[in-house]
Amino acid sequence: VNFPQCTIANNPRLPEHCVEWVTSILWPKEKPFGPGVNIDGDSIEHIQWIVEHATKRANEHNITGINFRFTQGVVKRVIPAVASTNAVIASI
Repeated sequence: VNFPQCTIANNPRLPEHCVEWVTSILWPKEKPFGPGVNIDGDSIEHIQWIVEHATKRANEHNITGINFRFTQGVVKRVIPAVASTNAVIASI
């Protein structure tokens, strides 16, 4: 999912916006694991760094709902499966 950069930078409303802000703006600026190191969605250290900074951003804008699992899902672009959708598809 792509979010407008102006929303991410200036007016985040969802926890996803805070995670996207960290990954698209703060990560490239701070280079927390060294220059040229890309975000690894399977790295506990990378996701934890993103969680910490996204939580700070969320707190500034009174947004809740950021945790490790949620953040990893946003970073890896995981779309949650819906049980009813899976059941319908399986029945075809």
